[in-house]
Amino acid sequence: MHKVSECGILLRGYAKEEPEVKDVVERLRRSAMRAEELGFGRIVILIPEDKDCGKTYDTLSAELPNDEFKNVFIECSRGNGHSDALNTGVEFLRKSHHSPLFVVSNKALEYMVPKNVEKILASFKEGALVAGLAIRDSDVAEGEDEGYLGTLSGRISNTFAAWDTAALHAAGNFDSVIGVEEIAPIVRLVAAHGPCIAPLLPTGQAAINISALRAQHHDFVITTKRTRQEQEAERAGGSFELIERGILAGYPK
Repeated sequence: MHKVSECGILLRGYAKEEPEVKDVVERLRRSAMRAEELGFGRIVILIPEDKDCGKTYDTLSAELPNDEFKNVFIECSRGNGHSDALNTGVEFLRKSHHSPLFVVSNKALEYMVPKNVEKILASFKEGALVAGLAIRDSDVAEGEDEGYLGTLSGRISNTFAAWDTAALHAAGNFDSVIGVEEIAPIVRLVAAHGPCIAPLLPTGQAAINISALRAQHHDFVITTKRTRQEQEAERAGGSFELIERGILAGYPK
């Protein structure tokens, strides 16, 4: 089974306005410290330049000095804050030979615990090329929680996901412009490899922690997620049915 030290993890954050920098940096700092405690080999923090006010990088660099946080790398990325930012990190980790690569949102920090990381790594031993935790949003009824239900149906979310780095690269990395960047590579992975998706129920269901700065954006993401995922699946030449057929036997579990 893969060791955590062989894996990389991608974190993302940006501050639209300078007064937001302190909050964004603190959330990123907490996530980076948790990832370091878990033993990740490379921790890459991505700051989308086109979304940021220009102050986050310097402030975060002061909070996480290189001589103290040797496994943490802060990268600025150009282009959209979804696929382009992530691809900067994917290529960084691919070239440093870290796989699987994890993508974790700061709002899912409470799920970043050893048992959940171990469950994901175990799924790669069983043939997964992409795995993710089905995280519940306690503010939404279970039957209406598209993030949770979608993940159980194979539509893994980068709220807490892991990808085989080489397979993701071969599938063209992320290329969505509508914010559901996971769907197209999932379709391509299934088309190329057959069943390779591992939806996982996390150990415990903690509350997701939505930043007050992102509450309105989160509402938009949740209410439009399914429609955008359908559009992306079709664009990539697939469907929800193809994705569901791509779930590994015995999963979700």
